[in-house]
Amino acid sequence: MMHARVARVRAPVLISGTFTAEDLRTIEAEFLGLAHKARLMAKEHDDAGEPEAAVPAREDARLYESIAQKAGDAA
Repeated sequence: MMHARVARVRAPVLISGTFTAEDLRTIEAEFLGLAHKARLMAKEHDDAGEPEAAVPAREDARLYESIAQKAGDAA
C-alpha cells in the first residue's frame, strides 16, 4: 500500500502567539486523533505482514503525540 508522504518537522515545535486555551485544546484533540489514525495504520501494515511500511506510521504517531502534548501543556 503506497501513501503520500508529507515532509516532517524535526525541529522542536513552538506553540505560542495568540492561541486561546480553547484553540490549544482543539489542536491537542486534532493531533491526538491523527496519532490514533497513524497507530491504526501501523497496525494494519503489521497485520498485512508489512512491518517496514508500519515504521513511518509509528513515527507519524509519535510526532502527532508530541504536538498534542505541547498544545496541552500550553493550554
